[in-house]
Amino acid sequence: MDSLDSSIADSKPALGVSACLLGESVRYDGAHKRSALLQASLSGLLSMHGFCPELSAGFGVPRPTIALYEDAGAVELRRNPGQQGKLDLKENLAPAMIQSCEEIFRACQNLNGYIFMQRSPSCALASAQLISDQRSSDQANSEARYIDGVFAAELKRRLPALPVVQECDLHHGPSLDRFLVAVYAHHRLSKIQQSQSFSELLDFHSRYKYTVMAYSVPAYKRLGKLLACRNADNFSAQFEEYRLGFMQIFKQEPSRGAIVNALMHIMGYVKQQLSAEQSQQLLGQMHAYRLGEQALQPIIVELHNAIELWGSEYIRRQYFWCPHPLSEQLRAL
Repeated sequence: MDSLDSSIADSKPALGVSACLLGESVRYDGAHKRSALLQASLSGLLSMHGFCPELSAGFGVPRPTIALYEDAGAVELRRNPGQQGKLDLKENLAPAMIQSCEEIFRACQNLNGYIFMQRSPSCALASAQLISDQRSSDQANSEARYIDGVFAAELKRRLPALPVVQECDLHHGPSLDRFLVAVYAHHRLSKIQQSQSFSELLDFHSRYKYTVMAYSVPAYKRLGKLLACRNADNFSAQFEEYRLGFMQIFKQEPSRGAIVNALMHIMGYVKQQLSAEQSQQLLGQMHAYRLGEQALQPIIVELHNAIELWGSEYIRRQYFWCPHPLSEQLRAL
């Protein structure tokens, strides 16, 4: 089963990655955090580009450790106490880091996703510990709070449509699947942004119908209303509004019920051709999937075989069948 269009097959989506995850020795102690998952499973699918905001900020290797501190409601990036040398422990390093990363932010405008290192005060996504100056250490440990790192938070603010994830989350099959769905969709949208073709955007929306429905039917309808009238005077504004709305869909894991609803709609295209036994078998498999008792991929294979025999060109061209190269493998889990 291969519905990846030629525009994707002949090029790789480009991803930014925390440089330590690619094996670069850029951590505070001169070490790295090379990811076997990125190297073994994803390197052949994606063009990966390593960035380290702490190096860009001139912190050096090795360097004093840093952390996020809260003081009177303000969050600052500071050096940790207890290190050798005379360090200004009250200096907020965040503004300098953001300013020094302008070149990285510009490069990220051409990316289709970003993979961050967890727990980093610069790169984490909701996993960097926030230390409060107003509480004792015992209180801080018992009431730990976690937020985005400085660089990650700024990148999300500037590029809200960019798919982002922490490397640790990619070890969970459904999370990896959702991230890759978003990355490949973003890549396809980037090609439409270059062509400035409204007809290609309409085709994209049509071919993603059941992928989006597996996440949210109301979201698909909202996006359809946005495209109901072409903004001939300002395609860029209409495109950006659509892209942001579309990419927001993949922020949450889809429910099994929503996925089954999409499967039922697809089944409707061949319901008249299926025998009673085939229909009952498919419905039984969907029920078992909804209960978490079986994988999704066997259902998709059976539906796809039926669509190939009796379905229309419209349903055959849906990205739902293969939204990214690892979809069959991940849906089989």
